[in-house]
Amino acid sequence: YVENKVESLREGFELVSLGYANITPWKCPRDIEESTLEDMLNELMSQTRSIEKTILNTHCPPYNTNIDLAPKLVDFKPVVTSGGVVMEHVGCKSVRSIIERYQPLIGLHGHIHESRGVDKIGRTLVLNPGSDYNVGVLRAAYVVLEGSKVKSYLLISG
Repeated sequence: YVENKVESLREGFELVSLGYANITPWKCPRDIEESTLEDMLNELMSQTRSIEKTILNTHCPPYNTNIDLAPKLVDFKPVVTSGGVVMEHVGCKSVRSIIERYQPLIGLHGHIHESRGVDKIGRTLVLNPGSDYNVGVLRAAYVVLEGSKVKSYLLISG
């Protein structure tokens, strides 16, 4: 169980995990204020020994990336135009701030099922494997780390 911990992994890698998210329209039990989320992440990141080998694993993706786009909602209904569903950035500003400040090796994220993809913030590669629970497809990210680099990655489905 790695929630809210810094976990030592093989070859000097460290996993920083936090399963909370910024406030959503649904106000779920694990939704918290951005400032609280940032304080929690700062505390965890300050416990790491080697930022070059740190894996940041947060439930919510960083704001304003390829991996935080979700349908824009009005009264809990998606906004649709002649071009289709309108998408907007809904990720976490505090997660982005932490990534910009610390520049961990990689960020592993979820939360936004519609935003399967990858992006970069500075030197940090960020991934969201997305999900298709409604059709029974499990999605994941397969990542190969070597030294203090991401050697390769692949978004997979099963």
